[in-house]
Amino acid sequence: MAQTPMGEVSHIRRTNGPRLAVEIFAPANTTRAAVLLSHGYAEHAGRYDRVIDAWTKSGLLVATYDLRGHGRSEGRRGHVASFAEYVDDVNAILGEFEQHARWPAGKKPVLFGHSLGGLIAASVAAEAPARFAGLAMTSPFFGLARPVPKLKGWAGRVMSRILPTLSQPSGLKGSELTHDADLVARYDEDPYHFSHVTVRWFAETEDAQTKLLTRASRLTLPMFCLAAGDDRVASTAATQRLFSLAASQDKELVVLRSLYHEVLNELDRDQHIATLGDRMIRWADLPTTPCLSISSTHPDPY
Repeated sequence: MAQTPMGEVSHIRRTNGPRLAVEIFAPANTTRAAVLLSHGYAEHAGRYDRVIDAWTKSGLLVATYDLRGHGRSEGRRGHVASFAEYVDDVNAILGEFEQHARWPAGKKPVLFGHSLGGLIAASVAAEAPARFAGLAMTSPFFGLARPVPKLKGWAGRVMSRILPTLSQPSGLKGSELTHDADLVARYDEDPYHFSHVTVRWFAETEDAQTKLLTRASRLTLPMFCLAAGDDRVASTAATQRLFSLAASQDKELVVLRSLYHEVLNELDRDQHIATLGDRMIRWADLPTTPCLSISSTHPDPY
């Protein structure tokens, strides 16, 4: 990866694949830890400016990228031939980022993912948990909030083999993601937003969700998650199940009862952003102190 100035977009060319847009944002002073941020479906890393600003001020180097088929990255919108493409992209990107002059040497990076990015980050962590200092997530997409009818799901899987790029409406709209009216409008009007999924993407994502549950015992690294209690997109119950199966001795799931899917875009987002940043720095700075798994519901966060 070219040594571009902090916060300026660069691109990584994947072998026989698309160019992926990547950026690094470094603290003004000492870098205490590095975190790789994986965004959600039909969005892009540019929507995380407020998060990035807060985390860099706290001492985190934040590395971002746009998923293939998203934002400024190349690739068919809303499509992958295999979910493994997402996982391989993360591993390749991390390999490039680790060569950057500002990357903190000798410290394991933290993985952070929202929604689809949470599924991707957790899948990467399950492959090599010892490589990372911890796994942080918000509203991870481990299952749909409203399951697809069985017949429709079966038909989609058949079509994923026959016509994999066939598109269907995603149903995602800003009013179901956040209570912040301004951010609702920005989401719906975002030029990088798209409102469809392909049948292959859906089938591959469902398979990845199932695979992750069967490999949950491999998740031995520290884990922290803020889940939306009024999530219209991702299943909070699926997240609770994954946490119950994960083998980590330092894992905490907090369900924020009244919030919509985009926890970090809600009206009280600043405290959630700060909580995540503090947790990730603790993982990097201190020896992990094992604790019991906690799953709690917060009507008024923290």
